[in-house]
Amino acid sequence: MTPRRELPWQVFQLASGLLPYIDHIFQELGFNPTGLFVLSHVKHSGVDDGKGQRVTLLIEIRRLLIAVYGYSPARATTIIQELHNHGFIDVKDLTQAERAELLGSKQGYKTAVILLKKGSTVLDQFNQRINDRFAELTADISERKFKALSVALSFFAKHAIKKLKPDSENKDSDI
Repeated sequence: MTPRRELPWQVFQLASGLLPYIDHIFQELGFNPTGLFVLSHVKHSGVDDGKGQRVTLLIEIRRLLIAVYGYSPARATTIIQELHNHGFIDVKDLTQAERAELLGSKQGYKTAVILLKKGSTVLDQFNQRINDRFAELTADISERKFKALSVALSFFAKHAIKKLKPDSENKDSDI
C-alpha cells in the first residue's frame, strides 16, 4: 500500500504563524479572503474590455462562490454587492453588441462584473505585502537554496491551481 501523501508538519506551523499577518493585511486593505478570490478571478480569468479593465459574467462569479465556498445564491449575491459597494468592482448589463465583442456571442447572460482600478490596486497591494513578508522571511537563505525553494513553490503552485479550478464542464452552454 502506498503511504498517504501529507504536508510536512512545518507547513502547518508556517500557516498558523502567517495567519495573523495575512489577517492584518486584509484588515488594512478593507477586504477579505473571499473578496481576494473574486477579484483575482476577474483579473486572471476575465477578458480585457479594450479599456484596460477585466470583465467576466456575473453568473460565473456567482457559480464559483456557490461551487467553491458552498455559499447560497443569496450570500454569493451579497458578496458581489459588498465588493461593488466598496468600489472594487462594477456590475453592468452588457448590450448584445458588447457581449458579442467581449465574449463572442450575443446570446446568454449579459450582466458583467468589471474589475475597477481600486480593485486592481488592492490586489497589487495585497501581493506586495505578501511578497514583502516573504522577502523578510527568506532574507537569510542563500541564493542557491532560495532558487530551489522558488522553483519548487512555483511548480507546486501551478500544479495545484490546475487541480483547484472548478470543473468547467458544469457550465451551461449558453454562457
